Amino acid sequence: MDEPVDPSDPGGTSGWGRVTAPADVEPEPPFGEPWQGRAFALTALTMGRISGRNLDAFRHALSRLDRARYLDDGYYGRWLHAAELMLVDSGVLARGAVEARARRGRGEDVPEPADPPVAKPDYAPTAPGSLRTVDAAPRFAPGDPVRARREPRTSLRPHRRRARSAAGRASSRATCAGRPAP
Repeated sequence: MDEPVDPSDPGGTSGWGRVTAPADVEPEPPFGEPWQGRAFALTALTMGRISGRNLDAFRHALSRLDRARYLDDGYYGRWLHAAELMLVDSGVLARGAVEARARRGRGEDVPEPADPPVAKPDYAPTAPGSLRTVDAAPRFAPGDPVRARREPRTSLRPHRRRARSAAGRASSRATCAGRPAP
């Protein structure tokens, strides 16, 4: 079996066996507890509409959590802390506001911090992006035979978007990103 260079990306490696769902097992609910589903939804909302942040900002927020928050509160607890951090980064919440509200909910007389200035990122286009004009005609049409290039492994991080098992194999190009190939 080809060992993947990156264990989190085994795409295209062989030897993992056939994947089948066990017939005698009841399907599991998507979340173990109701609060986990709410944490998922809150984080998804926080990533776009509320904070103006994206998935990359969410991953960055996860990486900035202190050790205790990252390890002690479990998977969805981590998501909640990252969502809170993105809201603080965007100026939607003041630092310490969630803790103050939780303490007030327990009956303590705690003042809430003042609202911070809003600091949502500006994702306005700065360049044409992928919608550009191309002077040359496409080299391939849908249905044309193509062959994935076989490349020697010269780096510890090979191209990650092509399964290694496709190298050197013939195919036809019918679609590209879910649309007819250009």
